[in-house]
Amino acid sequence: MKPIRIVLADDHPLIREAVGNLIKGAPEFELVGEAANGKECLARVQELSPDILLLDIAMPEMNGEQVARELLQRFTKLKIIALSGYTDRQFVRAMIKAGAKAYVVKAASGRELINALRAVASGKSYLSPEVTGAVMTLWEDRAANAELSPERSRLGRREREVLKLIAEGHRGAKIASQMGIAVATVDAHRRNILRKLQLHNAADLTRYALRHGIITM
Repeated sequence: MKPIRIVLADDHPLIREAVGNLIKGAPEFELVGEAANGKECLARVQELSPDILLLDIAMPEMNGEQVARELLQRFTKLKIIALSGYTDRQFVRAMIKAGAKAYVVKAASGRELINALRAVASGKSYLSPEVTGAVMTLWEDRAANAELSPERSRLGRREREVLKLIAEGHRGAKIASQMGIAVATVDAHRRNILRKLQLHNAADLTRYALRHGIITM
């Protein structure tokens, strides 16, 4: 199995060295590039096409939120882990809204960071315990907004069920088994959902579901 390719962006050389050594000690991961500021990060991702970006929030040139928003518009399969010294609600909420799949504080242990990488690599999300409360509030806001979403109201009950399961990372055969329907029916629901929401792929569906509170991190 090929290792998970990672780019690390942080403006502090000491952090890059420490996190880089940690990643190099985990055989399932490969550190393919580093960046010291936001613009350099954009260039590295475009050049190297990593699977995961470990992204500092406070960097010169462009901050982490700006970088995440720009990259995820262009690289829909990229998974971003916010790596930050901040536990303040506004920073956590900004990065989650920008599309980060995980938020790890720099005070975390090396084992916690590896666990976050493994979670995100397998299609899951991760939050350091210190920031869970901030994200719970965000989820409540999303759930309230979802009730008013005109796009979501256009979906039928079964389509909403399929959307939720796709966004949670389940494949067609498992969704079919869980719902008691044929795989072809799941595929038909998926096509209808994409058409109604004007989206393009499973990554778009996942971001939509997170944004509207259909699933939580």
